[in-house]
Amino acid sequence: MAHWGAALAGVWFAWLQLTPQEFSITSQNLFLSLFAGLSIGVIAFFSLITIELAIRHMGPARWSTFSRISSPKASSEPCGLAILRGTLVGLVLLGVDAFLVWAGTHHFGMRLDGFSLLYLQGMLFLQNPWSSVQLVFYPALVSGIAMLIALTTALVSRVVGRSWLALFLAAALAAAIGTIPFYMIGAVQPYYAKVLVLLFDYLILCWAFYRFDWLTLLVASFTFPFFWQNYTLLVMFSPTGASEEWFAFAIWGLCVAASVAIAFKSAILTAYRRVATAFQ
Repeated sequence: MAHWGAALAGVWFAWLQLTPQEFSITSQNLFLSLFAGLSIGVIAFFSLITIELAIRHMGPARWSTFSRISSPKASSEPCGLAILRGTLVGLVLLGVDAFLVWAGTHHFGMRLDGFSLLYLQGMLFLQNPWSSVQLVFYPALVSGIAMLIALTTALVSRVVGRSWLALFLAAALAAAIGTIPFYMIGAVQPYYAKVLVLLFDYLILCWAFYRFDWLTLLVASFTFPFFWQNYTLLVMFSPTGASEEWFAFAIWGLCVAASVAIAFKSAILTAYRRVATAFQ
């Protein structure tokens, strides 16, 4: 079920971003967007199968929480803990990346890479209605990075026995081949500076996957670009109220609150029973 969900998410994402707002049914753009969407869906489907096999080889526990999302066990405590952990890791990643970019541009001669900013804001989100709300439902935007991190960590850990050395090599490999500007991480130039910043950033994601599970990694990979992009849009549209951005943050906050309630469901129910007993 999760594999088909990833495929459909890839098709939907490509359709929304590659299809112009106005086109005729016979337009060449319609064919290209359909072809691109289906291609991304097929790649997502088989990539997730490959990742599942690699993760299960490392340990079935790393896959179990993600498989529960598409089952009646989605409200179980392990799933809530994974989502909460991923959110916290994503916020830590956001702070580390912001500090590295600031330090690099102010003290080490780096310069900001404006491609992701211009593309994502000028061509991707600002041209679409309800851009921030759409971003909440865009796991396809970041699943590629999460897949890259999971595969490199799984493969390197099979060859290298020492955990921290394996994590460092996996992060270095991911940083060398995963300099994707659309992810908005490590937004500096020149290239060697970007790879250096990504090394520290991806080390956090590799650790999250190695220490916890795939769902934690996926949520962390999503939290970073969502918070970064939506906060940027919030600042840009604050003179007009930024209702979309506040609404997107509200949805995100409700999801995090729900994960907290699920993660500590037993403790909350126990505390409720004690309070109810005390007032009887």
